[in-house]
Amino acid sequence: MIPIKLINEQRSLKGMKKAVFSLVLVLFLVACVGFKQGPYSFEEGFNYIKGLDERYGGNFKTEQMDVNQVDSKRIDAFQEDLQAFASRVSQDPDSLNKNKLLQFIEARKQMLDSEHSYLLAQGMGNFKDLEVRSCDHKKEMEYAYKYYKSAMEKGADASDLFDHVMQDFEIAQNLIGIHPTGSDIDGRPLFYLSAWDATGKLLDKMAISLNECIAKANQE
Repeated sequence: MIPIKLINEQRSLKGMKKAVFSLVLVLFLVACVGFKQGPYSFEEGFNYIKGLDERYGGNFKTEQMDVNQVDSKRIDAFQEDLQAFASRVSQDPDSLNKNKLLQFIEARKQMLDSEHSYLLAQGMGNFKDLEVRSCDHKKEMEYAYKYYKSAMEKGADASDLFDHVMQDFEIAQNLIGIHPTGSDIDGRPLFYLSAWDATGKLLDKMAISLNECIAKANQE
């Protein structure tokens, strides 16, 4: 039977090892990725992400679906840097700034996911005039449908997260931008103005065409 004292010492040793590992991880992130020591304020984190935007040719304020998007070849690396920053921020003591900043990072990631899916859908072909598309392109249409649907879902998630970040948090409202009720000036990121209604109508048409192709195949 292991003495209780020895068990407690083993638990204490494991706790110390875990704490040391966490400290080493934070120091490693600070040294290798250029993160600052000490907790990030929301504004500091916002400016760090603006720096990532510049590095990868993005601008979350002006990106808009089907108008201005990050190069698809650079999105994966961008996402990796955002995840590394989220891991760094998660080490900070719990605070409103930390929680809002982590939400903002996730919103930016979802926004990039949405853009990536949209670009993949466009790569499947031009399905905006479905009348001239035949069932010979059914497979491409299926992929396009899946990607457009994912783009819409990720885009909605990103917009919702931006709203949560700005709710009752004036510094985020000033940095991200809002559309005051009754105002003609919309200061929100242009991503909010993406043509989701048009994409939704396109998905409805694609669903009809795909069902017709399936019915046609069953009759043959």
